[in-house]
Amino acid sequence: MKFSDYLKSKRKFLIIWFVLHGFALFVNVFHIEGEVIYKYNLEQVSPNWAHVTDKYVCVFTSHRGYKSSSSSFWPFSIEFTKNGDTLYFPGVFYKYDYSEFIAYLILTFVFFYFLWEKESKNKIPSPNQ
Repeated sequence: MKFSDYLKSKRKFLIIWFVLHGFALFVNVFHIEGEVIYKYNLEQVSPNWAHVTDKYVCVFTSHRGYKSSSSSFWPFSIEFTKNGDTLYFPGVFYKYDYSEFIAYLILTFVFFYFLWEKESKNKIPSPNQ
């Protein structure tokens, strides 16, 4: 079986996989946040001082300059951050960009190439070949 035929047998997975990564790249390139919760409370503690509590959750991504995590490679860059009374979730596809898209594209084909190679070696050739 040729590698291209092997990939055709995995067509459903590949379509779902690349649609997911294409969507992740799309929402980051066009800054689509998918804001779910934004709650801003200002509590007057004294005449000269106010206490702010803020909750903000994005479904897809956020470009509001959150504190950078230890990794900038998706999905390891996703984290809830809390600063005092402020809770942030920057989104499922936070910091996903072209480098991740290309890396996952290459890794997918490398992964399937090694699976194909392993399956090809394990097959017993027929006497007509």
